[in-house]
Amino acid sequence: MAILRSTLWLSLSDGIVLIASAVVSILIARYLGADALGEYSIAITLGTIVQMIADAGYSIGLARKVAAMPEAIISIVSAAIGTKITLWLIALPGAITTALLQSVPTSLLTAIVLCDVGASCVTFSILGALRGIGNFVMPQLLSSAYQILATVAMGALLVYTSTLPLVLGAMVAIGFLRAVHLHQLFRKQTGRSIPLATVARHISLRAIAHELGAHWRLWVINIASMAIHRLPLVILGLRSSSTEVGYFSAAFRIYSAARIVPGALFTVSVPEMATLSARPKIARKILVVGAGLSFVLAGMMWISAPWVITATFQFDASIFPLRIMALAFGGLSLKTTLEAILIGRMHDSVVAWIVSIVAFLTIFATWIVPASAVWYSFVLAGSEWLLCILFWWFGVHRHLFSS
Repeated sequence: MAILRSTLWLSLSDGIVLIASAVVSILIARYLGADALGEYSIAITLGTIVQMIADAGYSIGLARKVAAMPEAIISIVSAAIGTKITLWLIALPGAITTALLQSVPTSLLTAIVLCDVGASCVTFSILGALRGIGNFVMPQLLSSAYQILATVAMGALLVYTSTLPLVLGAMVAIGFLRAVHLHQLFRKQTGRSIPLATVARHISLRAIAHELGAHWRLWVINIASMAIHRLPLVILGLRSSSTEVGYFSAAFRIYSAARIVPGALFTVSVPEMATLSARPKIARKILVVGAGLSFVLAGMMWISAPWVITATFQFDASIFPLRIMALAFGGLSLKTTLEAILIGRMHDSVVAWIVSIVAFLTIFATWIVPASAVWYSFVLAGSEWLLCILFWWFGVHRHLFSS
């Protein structure tokens, strides 16, 4: 019940944030059209890619590491922030160059989004550390409140100015305020601050090599997962028009909103599997919850696709892609649950290999299928179910779900 309760709280928090964020995308679609939505989506996606590269695997490993060594929380979180900032700086030129290949307006939007990613390096490090000591709900609610404030400000500016750079500038400003407030919460709950001098010592290539050497597999998992879910949109932009990207983005935005539920289960399950004895009984409970969520939400997405698209983005061309993504969601939810169990049981290397292979196949497929929202949705569905099948096979082979 504790796992399910925390999952529901995190899902509710993230769900509200994603709904608010989706409103911004909907307003862009209605006020500025599919072309502008495509440029905005590419900028956000490139920012997400940089964030995944900068994450260095900490989104998975930080909570687990702190749970195992809570007395070293300051050292752990300082190393995480320093490593993330260094990787963020390294990844900036590649993201800006890729955006320039799309268009000059896209590159400007991407540069602004990347400033917000820099603030997120601090924000998500603190959130991960607090989760490691069992503080799931309050820090996440605070972070979500700031994200909601950002989306409200962005929506208002969009309606009154229709200027995307200004809209994203508001997001950056509030993102930095969120990082400062979360550090204050960290100090209140742990009784200690995060010294800037300690963080600065980790902003170096030598520190990166040391940190990645400790959990490079988790970093590979994050990057490969990002390639599966984010790179197709960027490749679609390179092969097709911003309008086609807009159609795909509309469906993917709704799909992403539903992804927060299995994502919350993953967040709760990994520390749980790491700190308890990780008996097969626990794994089976997590698997049952994940399977139930998978089929219920996938069915709801399939049935409601026409109504949801009509009520939001109003792109008829996005209805069929969303239904294909509903099929993808069934595999995604089961895959996420299985992945949490495998990582919680320290099978990081196997997960890294499987996700990397599927990422390679996904990228290959996006370059050979027709460049359309429908075909790219089929690629996404195939990738999710292939991951699910491979994770399940390994779990059964290693008797992770049976006594």
